[in-house]
Amino acid sequence: MTLVYRFPRVGIQAFDWPAPVQPIAQSRNLLNGRRYVTAAKRERRVCSLTVSGLSRTGAGYMEVLKDYLRGGINLVRLTSIRNPLLEADVPDAQRRLTVINWTQGETDYPLSWQIGSGPDPLAWVTGTALPATVVTDSAGFPAIQISNLPPNRLVARVGEFVEGRQDLVVRQVRRVARNAWSNASGVAVVRVTRAFTLGTIVGANLAAEDEGVFEVVGNLPRAPQPPYRDFSYNWEFQEVFADEVTGGFEEVDPWR
Repeated sequence: MTLVYRFPRVGIQAFDWPAPVQPIAQSRNLLNGRRYVTAAKRERRVCSLTVSGLSRTGAGYMEVLKDYLRGGINLVRLTSIRNPLLEADVPDAQRRLTVINWTQGETDYPLSWQIGSGPDPLAWVTGTALPATVVTDSAGFPAIQISNLPPNRLVARVGEFVEGRQDLVVRQVRRVARNAWSNASGVAVVRVTRAFTLGTIVGANLAAEDEGVFEVVGNLPRAPQPPYRDFSYNWEFQEVFADEVTGGFEEVDPWR
């Protein structure tokens, strides 16, 4: 098992969560110059972020995380950070369902009821249920059709993420490929960069977050600390998959 530590809640100064990177092999025919391109390695995402040393006790959390990572042997789970300046101007409560947590001290727990002796708890959620269906839009691109949205509004902006849910646990996240508007009935067809592959989608969340497991690229960051001024930890990450490590992942959240 490889330990995967969730990244702590710290003050982020800059964050880069790009589309997946696909290395390619390229050659050209010497006679006619024709270009030949094939995928060379497995597609994976890369990510970089800059953490404030002073905001939200960032330096302390970063030094503790470096201890946990053991020089880069262990991994981190990262979640994309939303930028309100790049989002559609529709409240979250009208674009998504959110599972409600309750807090004891500094620890968050899912708020749920148990029905009788059944194995499945009844989760408490807030927001709006958005029924969804996987479709192809009028131009032939992969899309997801979402209903129960506010009518005649810009409900998703290009570059945001949309989540398709099979249930409250199983989900897929895709990037929105163009601005999406709802019609007078509150229905929007949201074009995505890649088709959803879940067998069944019962609902969607707009303004969603993407996430993944990453390894540190290069050495763990060092951050010289000037007196009375902020300083930064600069991280570079590359995605790792569970089938690439012996025994898979063991998730750890030491900040709860």
